[in-house]
Amino acid sequence: MLVRLIKELLNKVLPSSATFSLDQVHDAMKSGNLDKARALCDIVLHSRPDDIDALHLAGVIARQQGDTARAIALLTRAAESPTDPQPALGLGQMLQDAGRRDEAIMYFRRAVEIDPELYASRIALGNALHKRGDIANSEDEVNLRCAIALRPDSLDAHELLASVLYQQARTLEVAETVHNMQRFKHADGKSILLALLLPALYQSTQEIIQVREGLVRKIDELLEGPPLSVSDPVTEIGITPFYLAYHGLNDCEIQKRIVQLCRKAYRPACNSPLPLRPRSRRIRIGFVSMHFRLHSIGRINHGFISALRRDKFEVTVFSLTRHDDALARKIRADSDHYVEFDGEPLARIEQVIAGHEMDVLFYCDVGMDALSYFLAYSRLAPLQCVSWGHPDTTGIDTLDVFVSAHALELPEAGAHYSEELVRLPAWIMPGYQCPPQPTSLKPRSAFGLGNGSHIYACPQSLFKIHPDFDRAIAEILREDPRGEVVFLEGRHAHLGEMLRQRLDRTIPDVKGRIRFLPGLSWQDYLNLISISDVMLDPFHFGGGNTTYESLAMGIPVVTLPSRFLRGRFSLGCYLKMGMTECVAGTTAQYAETALRLGTDADYRHFVVNKIAETRSVLFDNYEMVKALETFLEHACSSTRA
Repeated sequence: MLVRLIKELLNKVLPSSATFSLDQVHDAMKSGNLDKARALCDIVLHSRPDDIDALHLAGVIARQQGDTARAIALLTRAAESPTDPQPALGLGQMLQDAGRRDEAIMYFRRAVEIDPELYASRIALGNALHKRGDIANSEDEVNLRCAIALRPDSLDAHELLASVLYQQARTLEVAETVHNMQRFKHADGKSILLALLLPALYQSTQEIIQVREGLVRKIDELLEGPPLSVSDPVTEIGITPFYLAYHGLNDCEIQKRIVQLCRKAYRPACNSPLPLRPRSRRIRIGFVSMHFRLHSIGRINHGFISALRRDKFEVTVFSLTRHDDALARKIRADSDHYVEFDGEPLARIEQVIAGHEMDVLFYCDVGMDALSYFLAYSRLAPLQCVSWGHPDTTGIDTLDVFVSAHALELPEAGAHYSEELVRLPAWIMPGYQCPPQPTSLKPRSAFGLGNGSHIYACPQSLFKIHPDFDRAIAEILREDPRGEVVFLEGRHAHLGEMLRQRLDRTIPDVKGRIRFLPGLSWQDYLNLISISDVMLDPFHFGGGNTTYESLAMGIPVVTLPSRFLRGRFSLGCYLKMGMTECVAGTTAQYAETALRLGTDADYRHFVVNKIAETRSVLFDNYEMVKALETFLEHACSSTRA
């Protein structure tokens, strides 16, 4: 009614909208009278429907009024302007808020094309590209560096650039970027970040020792220094000691020292012992992860979520971000309750989880991302467990037990964990589904490999390739002139270059037969495994999903078990299968085993047949679910005794 009256009044007062000034619209907006501003814009657009400024203003008004559909429609027309980037920028922001990220990126790019010197467009595009997660794309880095050039004191641009570089494992450049931030505004969280920042790949074992010594020294300096204050460690620190697990050493004391440092700066609201829950109801268990999707974490935990007995357990999944692929939908369907977060701050997530009054929280992969890592600093359930998603101790004193398997742990393994080590008497992958054989195979030439070669594949993340592994590669290739070793560079081009440089120096005589492949689709990845002769399990951090996938394809996996859980998954598979032909005790035996499998067709045929006869015990095996049920029932009863 008000809008109609305003239009009628203006029709009497204004003889023609041709001479109408949009200044009156701005004045109405400044005074907070959005209905009047909208009516005034409508008058202009009635006679000048293609007026870019009026379309833009009308779109902004509609957005402020919460009329999203109208705002997007108006701004889409205004974004056709060849000279004004603001409509495209505003439209991009609206589309991003609506979850239409690809469309948002298109309009942010348009805003940048119209005015490359506009800081807001540069950082909006960099942010959107970063959230999309395409870490192999350099466009986000380019835009963020341009944003910094336009505003050198922009903390937001520096923060985003540091995050982009960290995802690409370019840790030296991360340190440089964070140091630049500290020049403009010192922050205790960034001081902790700089202390915890570790290289992803090393040139020698001596470098690993030096880095660990430097890490301890930096931690001690901060612990002995003045008070520290961090209100939100996810945004202010933003990293975890993820790469520590790939050093091949006992991390327990260092992890506890890291937690001591972080607790000096950060005090979560939920950190007190919780009252015991009544046992008249089912045990409430919550599974927590950022990766409940088509991801190794989703695959190895889905069996728990789907198969825990519902007469005994009530299962809630806390997904720390939004997913919508096939496995994510199945996990949602197989849980009793599914709680999804999408960008909420740490304190809010703590509050929501605490409100569900869990008896048990099961953290699937602490250490892989900052959100789940710092969430685990809070006491949100009487019993808090962590498991092998990231198979290293956490050092976090609010995590009570580390759930592992008896077959995988050495007798002295308790000293490897800050948590109480629980060795369950069952196989470790619950209900793991056997991946399907590719229906048709591309030839080796499609991957740039020789059809007459012996293919030794190691399609692992490159940060797993420890300097000690170089010797095994060298021995294999020196003894097998037809051998080719294959790595997957994937999205980490920087790590690929670092590994090439190391191999050029450590084994230059055989480097010409080491191949690096780009990222592969799931089908091409299984295809590569299927056309390989041997799978090389790297030490000291071996494969989990990769071993399962290789054995499913009938490809032998050669392994040299380490002292720690993270290097013993392939051994566990073979123990379960009752075969040891592919398990080595030394680096020399590792190379000999790989060579025999790669060059002796009859022996390889024997081993492949044995794998085919025994691998079924690995798949659709729910022993671990039953073992976990027994442990949790006892643990929850004990806490109430």
